[in-house]
Amino acid sequence: MQNRESLKDFLQGCRDVDFSEGSMEKNWRRLKNKLGQPEKERETIMKKTWRKPVAAAAVLCLMLSGSLALYGEEIFRIIKEATLGAHASYTMLEDERQMIPVPEELKGKIFDAEGKAIDNLKNQQAIYNAQGEEVVFEEIDGVLTMLTTEEHQQYRQGQEKEQYQFDDFEEAAGYFITDVALPSYLPAGFVFDRAEFYGDPKDEEAVAAGGSKYMGVYFTNGTEELYSQIRYMDEETAFSFSSEAELEKIDIQGYEAVVHGNSVDIQIGDVMYMFSGMGKVATEDLIKMAESLVQLNQ
Repeated sequence: MQNRESLKDFLQGCRDVDFSEGSMEKNWRRLKNKLGQPEKERETIMKKTWRKPVAAAAVLCLMLSGSLALYGEEIFRIIKEATLGAHASYTMLEDERQMIPVPEELKGKIFDAEGKAIDNLKNQQAIYNAQGEEVVFEEIDGVLTMLTTEEHQQYRQGQEKEQYQFDDFEEAAGYFITDVALPSYLPAGFVFDRAEFYGDPKDEEAVAAGGSKYMGVYFTNGTEELYSQIRYMDEETAFSFSSEAELEKIDIQGYEAVVHGNSVDIQIGDVMYMFSGMGKVATEDLIKMAESLVQLNQ
């Protein structure tokens, strides 16, 4: 993002879009439709597609941030910015609000852990329904829907049927648009589990395009998962990513990388490798994974 106005404009457009699920292409079409502008005029999208429950507070903060930006209120302060390659930029923000007002349509419907109705929401606050069950939010058929964790798990299981998985990485890599590799270093106990595409990489359209530009890779230690996204970088897949997480640009054996929170992104040639510890793996281990990829390319 180039400045505060573009940040506010972007938040306005994405306030109703949940980027936590689905393909980059699908999310981009939805955001583009909401912004009402031609694709070439807007290349700013959210980049991560972690398949995990959507924190209710995080989704509401995104919605409310967009609403406040719409009315011209300055709610974010840009702390730091960084770029990676020609098509990726990052912004570290500070939310200057202590509390966020709950939308009228949700008042009396969401509660804190003590069962008290929430009128003002703290950032990262857990949210519960009237029965005391923790809830998450999911966009279903274009509607932001509140679900219990059990309902959310059932919904996710249904969605997974639309994803194409490979147990063999070499086979999956054959459907990517260019050569890619697995890191030779993995955190203790973790092994490769599967590679995943959103949309059939074997269909005629995908093959005619030369292969997919996005691939998810999962590692497991038997009880937890570590996710990495492999992304071919060009004008079509360009992105800007903003969050309140700490941001630092580092050098990994001659290659530029960005550390943001518990995530590490590194671009090697035309391919971006993105690793997120998601609180399960130390950032130092993610950097070692990136280092091992660099060594494979030397």
